[in-house]
Amino acid sequence: IHLHLIRSVNLEPEKNGTCGQKYYSLTEPVTNLDPYYDFVDCTRKLAKPGVYTNDESSFSFRILKRDTAWVMDGVYDSYEKDGSGPGGFGPVFHHGVKLTGKNDEDL
Repeated sequence: IHLHLIRSVNLEPEKNGTCGQKYYSLTEPVTNLDPYYDFVDCTRKLAKPGVYTNDESSFSFRILKRDTAWVMDGVYDSYEKDGSGPGGFGPVFHHGVKLTGKNDEDL
């Protein structure tokens, strides 16, 4: 979705864009996620917090600034498990957070 979003609002051309080259070069297994995080970092640098629109269609999206969004990325962000994030609450969805499979330990 990262690449699709930046291309949908013309932040990167369909061909020959740096982030696209990084995406299409991803060949490492999940035991080495460094190239993937490099790709994600590339898209995050292009799509900073703000509202993005496509002048040719009615498509638009908003990227909220850190600590104000509904979703957090477990690699880039962190919150205490007790919900003591900014403002006394945390995000609703957690992307990239892996659980051990033992519910008692993960709560």
